[in-house]
Amino acid sequence: IVMPYNDLAKSEELLRRHKSEISCVIMEPVASALGYLPGDIEFLQGIRELTLELGIILIYDEVQSFRIGPGGAQVEWGINPDLTALGKTIGGGFPVGAFGGRMDLMEMFDPSQGGAATVPHAGTFNANPMTLAAGQVVLEQLTPECYDRLNSMGNDLRMRMQIVFDELEVSACVTGVGSLFGIHFTNEKVVDYRSMLRGDQDMRKALFLGLVNEGVLLQIVSAGALSTVTT
Repeated sequence: IVMPYNDLAKSEELLRRHKSEISCVIMEPVASALGYLPGDIEFLQGIRELTLELGIILIYDEVQSFRIGPGGAQVEWGINPDLTALGKTIGGGFPVGAFGGRMDLMEMFDPSQGGAATVPHAGTFNANPMTLAAGQVVLEQLTPECYDRLNSMGNDLRMRMQIVFDELEVSACVTGVGSLFGIHFTNEKVVDYRSMLRGDQDMRKALFLGLVNEGVLLQIVSAGALSTVTT
């Protein structure tokens, strides 16, 4: 079941109609495929309230939105999911994945209390020492001051890009939050996947290729992120 992003009424209808079939809702609080479009606070809060009411587990994918603050989008906006998936940043450039959440759910993976875990979670690369060491160094560098600087630069970049598009009379909409940004060639406000697709996709590809020729590499969907100095 696919719920429409930022549409609480339709999402509520789907959740209530199929509540007996749904074990969990998995969502990004900042939709990376939509040019890092942040979910409306009312939408995110509404989904949290509905999942609590209906007894459905809420899982946040914060693999990319973790970069907007020390606790990710959930801390920035005060919304607590039941489980959270993380990656990328926490690995210091090495392949990594992690998840955490409610104690009663995480205990199902814990074999340390004697006997086998309810849900086995073995893996060749689990707790890889090199990845964890690199990730620890990165997380130590990402102080609140560092996040503030990155987010301020991101806000400034999105504003400046929108000004340039407006001055050139190019129909474009710049989305994003924190140090993340996305560019859409459209006259309408981008709020979900459908409104994003109605934009000029050929222009996005042309921008991507044009910037590559100038030595600037964005994602092919004309999205990107600012970073700290990398050595």
